[in-house]
Amino acid sequence: PLVGAGPSALVGPGVGTACVVAESMQVFLTDLYVGTGSPVGGEVWRYDGAGWTPLVSADPAAPVGIGFGDVNNTDVMDMAVYGSSLYAGTQNWVTGCEIWAFDGAAWTQVVGSQPSAIQPPGFGTPDNGAARRLEVFDSRLFVGTENNNGCRVYYYDGTYWVLEVGAGGLGTYEAAGFGDPNNVAVASAAVFNNRLFLGTTNNATGCDVFALKSSTTWYLAEGATAGGFETWVLVQNPNPTPVDIDMRLQTGGGEVQGPVDTIPPHSRRSYLLNNWVTTNDVSTKVTSTAGGFIICERAVYWKPAPDAVRYLGTDSIGYDP
Repeated sequence: PLVGAGPSALVGPGVGTACVVAESMQVFLTDLYVGTGSPVGGEVWRYDGAGWTPLVSADPAAPVGIGFGDVNNTDVMDMAVYGSSLYAGTQNWVTGCEIWAFDGAAWTQVVGSQPSAIQPPGFGTPDNGAARRLEVFDSRLFVGTENNNGCRVYYYDGTYWVLEVGAGGLGTYEAAGFGDPNNVAVASAAVFNNRLFLGTTNNATGCDVFALKSSTTWYLAEGATAGGFETWVLVQNPNPTPVDIDMRLQTGGGEVQGPVDTIPPHSRRSYLLNNWVTTNDVSTKVTSTAGGFIICERAVYWKPAPDAVRYLGTDSIGYDP
């Protein structure tokens, strides 16, 4: 063993500080990180292939104290690499779970009570007692919680936290517990076939598995802006926060940069592609680069002369792979 009582162990059982569970593991940069749990606080240790270094621990050598300075953070439940940082989620049934980011040198709290935090502990409620699963999907960090009133799912795009599951009406999949309050925890998560799969703990009726599809990149294959045609791309932002979009136009002569814009919350913008290209073949790729999901459609109109009224028109929803 690398940790234990055997002769090959580099540190003793409980990594020398009475940790009772190695709750989570994650590779970040060139090292292995292990998150632990105990009744007196969770810890994080780093293994570089030769030795162990305490990063969050009761060990005097650790730069941050056990439980990230709060013994109510009893477990480091899960970790994930997002962007250039390692993110760790805690269990805290007193004030609510916390999320911490490590850039390789120092820890910064992003969910908690410190000034650096974007959200308060437990994302605003102590009922979110554990950040059970962290998973990166579609350029965002997703966090699934444990909550006895029904689990919640949040995502972070590097700027904002957004409640993905937990705000919908009772009985909908967007409600707490995916519509069933007996789904008290997001127990597992994995990305497969361009979908985020989330598995629940449900001791009443049995576990559930849900899939979340990406909706941040859309393709619209048809369009023309010459010969009397107009092509419009319509983009909806259903989120409570702004989204940044980037539009690329594929033409017979190659790709052309299209509109780059910020769409306000709960609103729609329409873009006339004739202002960017004049061609009989134009297809469009629309990407939400920050802020959340979008919905796209394409409308094409034709008129026989510039001063005539529109004579024909078609509309179609975009393709979201």
